[in-house]
Amino acid sequence: MKIAQLPQIRRKKNVILIVLILALPLLVFATHKIIDMRSRASQDIDPKNVVISDITTSLITISWTTEKSAYGSVVLLENGEERKAYKDVRDSSRLDKRYTHYVELSDLAPNTQYKFLIQSDSKKYTSSEGKELMFRTTPMSEKLP
Repeated sequence: MKIAQLPQIRRKKNVILIVLILALPLLVFATHKIIDMRSRASQDIDPKNVVISDITTSLITISWTTEKSAYGSVVLLENGEERKAYKDVRDSSRLDKRYTHYVELSDLAPNTQYKFLIQSDSKKYTSSEGKELMFRTTPMSEKLP
């Protein structure tokens, strides 16, 4: 009788082996997807790498990046209150969320210090990476036309 039971035991082992062979890749794939979802959830819309450039007497450019795509704008502050909002120059319809943001501020007074905040989606930031957001326009010069 032991000889008759041998194929049945082998069949059970084969079924278990097939189940393991199929289940292991599915388990690895599911684990990868869960880790991927968690890493996406940790991405934020905080402004990083803020760069102030193209400084003139009346115009300035502010750019920054976010880990997650977001709407971006810059709001000038006057005596701590919001004054004027400028949106990304590439967003004419404001329908596109972006990872990189590029805002030009115009109609500024010469030789004036400004504080500003960055609005990323609905959140507002008065500092980035521990630094207060501010700039100074260049003074008027007699040499300028």
